[in-house]
Amino acid sequence: MVGTKMGLLIIVGDLAEFLYNLDNTDEEEIEDYKEIYRSLDRFLLRCGLPGHKKPESVELPYRGESDNFSYSSIHYLRRAYVHMCKGFEVIPFDGEYASKDRLLAAEYDSPSIYSHLVYHSDCEGFYVPVNFPSPLIPAVEDDVLGGIVGSSYCLLRELVSVAPFLDIQLEGGDLSEYMLKKLLIDRERDCHPFKIERMVWFTLFECARKSIEYKTAIRFG
Repeated sequence: MVGTKMGLLIIVGDLAEFLYNLDNTDEEEIEDYKEIYRSLDRFLLRCGLPGHKKPESVELPYRGESDNFSYSSIHYLRRAYVHMCKGFEVIPFDGEYASKDRLLAAEYDSPSIYSHLVYHSDCEGFYVPVNFPSPLIPAVEDDVLGGIVGSSYCLLRELVSVAPFLDIQLEGGDLSEYMLKKLLIDRERDCHPFKIERMVWFTLFECARKSIEYKTAIRFG
């Protein structure tokens, strides 16, 4: 589901949606859009991984997740994840810019955990439904949008690991109907101390889950 862009837009199945809503789009624009994914596919193959052929037709379920939020919001979730990995207490961020948090800023400057959640562009790029241990860094000549490619599988595992620290309970690796409703109600009421972290978590969780199930990349834009 794609809404009006107000910041970071996170999309699954964007090529299929683009092709479905062509209107007056000319052939050159269509080929340019497809070439973005051809470049990604070629890069993955050069890395010795399965390529990624983006589906041109796919229908994805929607459970109420946001599809865009401010660029700064993703740093709240990354901060929580880094604090968890470093063995520090995960508490709500009390400051102006989560990206300036001491532990998170240090991780950005000198990565030590090589997290697919943390080590990724803030504004554009991909997660693909391919399992590989560390984020991939394309060369300039690879012409891959965003400069870093993450794995949807690894992203999902990281989101599952941090969920309990954000007061999110999973059953069998998924949200129960009760937890799903609670996330939506808490977001609407704007009342949970981890409200930003949970909003971003829910969006990325849904994207990673759908990316794996429907074999389609997540795109930041």
